[in-house]
Amino acid sequence: MKRLFLLIAVIFGLISLSGCSNNETYDVVTSNFVGYDAVRAVTDKTNIKVNMIMKPGAEIHDYELSMSDTRAILGAKMFVYVGGESDVWAENIVAQAKSKGVKIISMFEILEDSLLLEEGEEDEYDEHVWTDPTNYERIVKVIGQELSYLFPDLKDYINTMSEAYRIDLTNLDLDIKNLVSKSTKKMIVVADRNPFLYFGTHYGIKVYGALSGCSTDGTASSEKIIELKNVVEQNKINTIFTIELSNGSIANTLSNEIDKDIRNNSYDGEKVNIKTLYSMHNITKNDFEAGVTYVTMLRKNLEVLRTALS
Repeated sequence: MKRLFLLIAVIFGLISLSGCSNNETYDVVTSNFVGYDAVRAVTDKTNIKVNMIMKPGAEIHDYELSMSDTRAILGAKMFVYVGGESDVWAENIVAQAKSKGVKIISMFEILEDSLLLEEGEEDEYDEHVWTDPTNYERIVKVIGQELSYLFPDLKDYINTMSEAYRIDLTNLDLDIKNLVSKSTKKMIVVADRNPFLYFGTHYGIKVYGALSGCSTDGTASSEKIIELKNVVEQNKINTIFTIELSNGSIANTLSNEIDKDIRNNSYDGEKVNIKTLYSMHNITKNDFEAGVTYVTMLRKNLEVLRTALS
């Protein structure tokens, strides 16, 4: 019997070890999708290996650093993270990584002169800096520069790719500015978490959100629903938004309340459309595997805004 127990213990020990034996190394590790996309854009078709530790489809605000992710970061040449509320877990690992010579890229440090306080907060900066594409251009530029130092043989290629991607961002930014300039509304309703503070500020769009950008709450108060309903009805807004990876419950509730007002003739507007406005903090597994990029999603945002701002 003792031998049986010993054999079982050995088997379970081997299983446990095999589950933690992923020793794959990466040149660059990023905490979320936008960091990954910036690195991907400037290193495409090279042998530079990139890893995004936030798995596609995962809720970024619930992430806890794993042992395998720790090894990946400490074994990399570069680690890219935001520096905001959702990756406070990175603070300890950053210190260890620096001591091992890992190049650290913090988006907050790059954009320290452009950070905006979360709505209703006095000491907490909104972390969704990349929703302003001019901020993202700066992030891409710094990442490209640092990668060209780390991989000098690829310097010219990386610089060329970085400049090309930033030109794409600039052109798309101008398209959105042109759209907004012709709109008489200049407001949108995000019946969800609202990570679009930088986006709205950059384009001069008033964004009415149901929840703060980093809220872990999945429901909005009845008072907030009424507030958003009044904004929609008073301004004859035809589209309300959810963000990617959302269950859409708040938007559905708001839409139903507007429908009730249409049926009882207290609102003479039209039924609202529910569309996705991409915040790009993470994407679905299918989109990730299909090679969807920041530019891809920003272009989708442009198209849905054409209707919403008309």
